Amino acid sequence: MVALVGFDPAFLEQCRAALENQGYAVFDEPDTEKALAGFSTRRSDLAKPDVWALGPLEPVPFLIAVQKVRGHPLAAKAGILAVNEKLTADEAAAVLNAGADDCYRKPFIPAIFSARVRGILRRRGEEKAAADDPNLWRFGPGLELHLIQRSVAVDQLRVPLSRGQFDLLACLAQSAGKAVPAAQLIAILAKSLLYVNATHLKREIEQIQAKLLRFGPWLAVLPDGSYRFQEPSQ
Repeated sequence: MVALVGFDPAFLEQCRAALENQGYAVFDEPDTEKALAGFSTRRSDLAKPDVWALGPLEPVPFLIAVQKVRGHPLAAKAGILAVNEKLTADEAAAVLNAGADDCYRKPFIPAIFSARVRGILRRRGEEKAAADDPNLWRFGPGLELHLIQRSVAVDQLRVPLSRGQFDLLACLAQSAGKAVPAAQLIAILAKSLLYVNATHLKREIEQIQAKLLRFGPWLAVLPDGSYRFQEPSQ
């Protein structure tokens, strides 16, 4: 379901038609306060909006409207699309920083509007799937390691690790802050290199640290020569 809030009648009908043609149910109210109050009084088993589209006739500033939606328990996890071609660039940035998923400032085109709604729903679905994925490990915030895809990302940018480097990092990350003996890590690295000793291990660890950028210090060598992956302050 998509909630359309603060749209004039002509604009509203264009939005409704664009969304219903894509198979979405539509709910409309003149302002955010009434819309949130309306859903608060409905039975909990009734559908709640997956996306809130806030239009140009919203009576309170967009920034406040976004904060109201984000702060409401029935809407906190929904997508938010701010639609107002009169927003300045600074105002649009403030709205996005306040929690809106997208901001549509250009002259209204129904097909683009519905595409932006679909984009928000797609991204929200991907985020939920990622949150439910037991093979995706998150550290930070900002560091992600996927055991099956054998991928590592820092701030959503992929980190290019060799096979051996990924295996080392995965082992350390799954050790939950416990020290891992160098001999165990050398044995792991030996699966991808012909010859490995403590010097080779140290070099690979240093390369991983450099590639992890601000997360590099999480990977540390201990006084006994073992290694640990843990937030430095812990």
